[in-house]
Amino acid sequence: MKISRGIRDIYSDVHPKYLELQKRVDNLLISKKEKRWHYESRIKGEESFALKLETGRFQVDECLGDFFACTIVVENHARIAAAEELIKQLFTVVKRRPENDAETHLNPENFGFDDLRLYTTWRDDPALPPSGINDKPFEIQIKTFLQHAWGIATHDFVYKSDDVDWAESRIAYQVKAMLEHAELSISEASKLSDAKILGRCNHSHSELRSTIQAIKKRWKVEQLPTDLKRLAENIVHLSRNLGVRLDDLWIAVDGATESGDGAESVNLSPYAATLAAIVKARGTGVFDVLRKDRKKQIYVPDEIEIPELAPDITRMMVRPVKTTSTVPPSFEPSP
Repeated sequence: MKISRGIRDIYSDVHPKYLELQKRVDNLLISKKEKRWHYESRIKGEESFALKLETGRFQVDECLGDFFACTIVVENHARIAAAEELIKQLFTVVKRRPENDAETHLNPENFGFDDLRLYTTWRDDPALPPSGINDKPFEIQIKTFLQHAWGIATHDFVYKSDDVDWAESRIAYQVKAMLEHAELSISEASKLSDAKILGRCNHSHSELRSTIQAIKKRWKVEQLPTDLKRLAENIVHLSRNLGVRLDDLWIAVDGATESGDGAESVNLSPYAATLAAIVKARGTGVFDVLRKDRKKQIYVPDEIEIPELAPDITRMMVRPVKTTSTVPPSFEPSP
């Protein structure tokens, strides 16, 4: 995937510190967890970090909340409290989601992601020299083995994919509902996903699918992320927030490509190239719509040069700024 230089610079700037953080957290939790518990960790890849920032929903520091994330898997729901207590003993817990076990953001008919997440920072041993990483936020998820198994079995077609399928997503959450109801086995989930008994699709999925096809038509495979679904969502989000039809976006991209920009841009991601193309076609007046709705925030990479705009427009833009990470003011669930 092509990634904008500004994002690459941010990623390379914070990556070494988070590698050190991962090493220390891995060693500590593996040595302290109960033997029957499972543990795994990851550092967010460069393209995943870029796609999350390009959503326009997070400032750079907010995207660092799950730059490094790890998971502790316990036997059943009764053991989650023990794992949470261990985390509190070892690290500084900044935020908990959900805030308490009696409340949830989900409606009763919704079975989306709601596993326990603790947003924490490293706690230095006062008897040892400072680590230099105790200001780096990271996420710890605590799951049961069945929750973890569901996440592994359904992750690709629920969260990250190069296509979208309404029926597959529907089936995944039907299985999750059954797990919550009685913690039933999901060993047959892969077979169920092949049974296309729900041969329908809503407008949102149709729009995403057509956007993915438009992206594939214009960029080479090696220039694209494996998570084409997120890229398509970002471009649809851009279209809606700027009030520009998707067809008009692609007309602008094709016009820019003919002049050597657009899909031919050397240092712009597909999202950034699309935004640059519509700005080139319509001028900075395309941003005027942002002042009318405070919810219409978009990501604008530094590589796209724009003149000084009114403050009520620029405050709706997320632009990458190099920063030394501190604990962000708020955390969002990881994708």
